[in-house]
Amino acid sequence: MTGSRNAARLGEELEGDLHALSDHLPDAPDWYIALTLYFKSGGRACTDLTLEAAFRRAGQIGARHFLLATTTGYTAECAYAAMQRQRWDGQLVVVTEHTGYHAPGTNLFPDELATRFRERGVI
Repeated sequence: MTGSRNAARLGEELEGDLHALSDHLPDAPDWYIALTLYFKSGGRACTDLTLEAAFRRAGQIGARHFLLATTTGYTAECAYAAMQRQRWDGQLVVVTEHTGYHAPGTNLFPDELATRFRERGVI
């Protein structure tokens, strides 16, 4: 979850730039500005920035549910933290791989993490 402060600061700067740009566009209900994030490579380093942007947007559009897929729970932990930082109060729904996907009887999502999320109201 490193880099979340930098991600939040970058998001605020970009949002400010987009608002400045929107001042020069006509008032009309049929357009909007959307920010697309592109990364040179994938992996965990991109997770915080992506989730900060996603929860910020969820708040802007009034989204009440956020569906997230995760294997080990890492992304779910990052999402929950981003949700708290953005003060988004919707329902986080976490979907994992089914037990036995990698090997019979195994699940890479720890039971204690699942319990902790259920206690926090995450589905």
